[in-house]
Amino acid sequence: MTRSDARQIAFQLAFSYSFNHYSADDICSFFFEKTYFETLKSECSLFEQEPPSSKQLDYVKSLLSLVIEHSTEFDKKIESFSKGWPVKRIDRTARVILWCAICEIEYFDSIDPSVSINEAVIISKKYMEPRTVSFVNGILGQYMANRSCNKSSDKGPNNE
Repeated sequence: MTRSDARQIAFQLAFSYSFNHYSADDICSFFFEKTYFETLKSECSLFEQEPPSSKQLDYVKSLLSLVIEHSTEFDKKIESFSKGWPVKRIDRTARVILWCAICEIEYFDSIDPSVSINEAVIISKKYMEPRTVSFVNGILGQYMANRSCNKSSDKGPNNE
């Protein structure tokens, strides 16, 4: 299983959370239970391979836990860039993809932000229409531009 596959699974679990608000441990325990995971093979090609390795499972659990912990904070960031769209009106799929991408950018230093954005766009294309994919890309572009400006302004005149 690739990191991209693990990321897509994390997105699906975060999407599940957006409806039921179970803990990350509960969601993962159920989802990765061998019998349940096996049943998914008939539903989606993503699950036709072996379950995630322990390293990939740690990544999925970590991303999901952080998304759950910081989803309210991520919603505020998304809303600040969505120009007149309250976050509750944004497509749930788009919102969860944005949560995951922002989470990776904020908390996974080993992942280049451009990779997180590119993967978010790829996942968006699988689940949404082109207009919404552009919206996701635009929000992430604005988020990164703002993040870059804030990092630049954090450096004082003597801290270049």
